[in-house]
Amino acid sequence: MKKLIKPIIFIAIMAILNSCVITQEFDFESDFSGNFAYTIELAQMDAYMGNEDSTDYFASLNKDSIIQAYSAVKGISNVQVTTTTTSYTVRYSFKDLESLSQSLKLEDRGIVDEQYKYKKRKFTYENKGFESQSAQNDSLMEMYEYINIISKYHFKQVIKESNKGEVSADGHGLYMEQNMKELIKPNQLTNLEVLFKK
Repeated sequence: MKKLIKPIIFIAIMAILNSCVITQEFDFESDFSGNFAYTIELAQMDAYMGNEDSTDYFASLNKDSIIQAYSAVKGISNVQVTTTTTSYTVRYSFKDLESLSQSLKLEDRGIVDEQYKYKKRKFTYENKGFESQSAQNDSLMEMYEYINIISKYHFKQVIKESNKGEVSADGHGLYMEQNMKELIKPNQLTNLEVLFKK
């Protein structure tokens, strides 16, 4: 499967100028089909650089090729790619957790063996950490400090407990905000376990 872009490296370069935010939103149906959106936001860049005219940081993206690549993943449909001068968003529907897991490989986020699963009222996200951790130099590690990742999950089931994040008042939502520098530390896993009520 061909990977489209390397947003982690791109964002690290941008982060030397100012902070940026990655937001990933998951909206699950009861059978764990659903919708996913992934956004890279650089809204404060122009203000920080003192640009009078807004710079289009995502002008070179080929939207058609991105849509085509995601649409080729089994179980992925309704792919949309939108950009502003300072943001990039890809959103789509997925048939099941396997198709979701496969689709995430297209965005080369540097995470090894990402996999979403559901079994016996337990929803899990597993990975083997970030690749090439030993190759990270000090400058790049410092850049990562300015990258925040926000994850928003919404389930039809009611959450009983989660090993990470904040559960919403109605029990259907889970919110996590993490810093990239912390996530890429050696042996740091971002595994998630969510247990639902009966």
